[in-house]
Amino acid sequence: SSFACEDVLGNPLVQNFILEEYRSDVAAALLRALDGAWVSAVELALVSADGDRHEVRVDLAPRIGLDGEVIGAIAVGHDITDICHFAAEQKNEAEDMARLIRCANAPIIGVDINCHLMEWNDKMASMTGYTKEEVLGRPLIDDFIVKESKPKVLNMVEQAKLGVEAMEFDFEVMTKDVGRVTLTMSGSAFRDTTGSIAGVVACGQDLTKMREIVLEKTRVAEDLTRLIDT
Repeated sequence: SSFACEDVLGNPLVQNFILEEYRSDVAAALLRALDGAWVSAVELALVSADGDRHEVRVDLAPRIGLDGEVIGAIAVGHDITDICHFAAEQKNEAEDMARLIRCANAPIIGVDINCHLMEWNDKMASMTGYTKEEVLGRPLIDDFIVKESKPKVLNMVEQAKLGVEAMEFDFEVMTKDVGRVTLTMSGSAFRDTTGSIAGVVACGQDLTKMREIVLEKTRVAEDLTRLIDT
């Protein structure tokens, strides 16, 4: 904290050295310790003499006098400032990634290890008519993949769960108005904090219009062929 011992002794701890947002919790924890209880893992923030903020996690214990009465409290802990900064950076990165996925101009789907939907970005919502809130937690293959595409999507998920990346496979998704959209996607596994595979995320593009154009050209070609033959 950069404060000398003589600068702090006799001064009120909570009012003078604890940041305001932590004062009520720290005061409550100190009262418990002064009442004879051991209090674990109290998180607080101190302001150093040069104005820097330090995050600290402490354990509080009652200080017992010669007559067996509680005469104060002792706090033992460690500085977790770097850990808190790292956690904040990780949180910011995760939030940035979530915004990128949500707003991407490409369909993105994420499922957990049981193939229940965890991610359904804005592009998927606009293409299918189903909002993210409507689909989260529901089984992707059973509820949204057309019958002909179910084996292909199931195989992709199973391969990705084994760590094998799936490259550009086509499949069809049902829309809310009982239509269908054609997607081409690449899928890969994502891992949890322990390194274990926690699910699969797939990103790709909408081929519906291209498919419609191909079908229309095929129809025209067939009509011309019949016309020529007759």
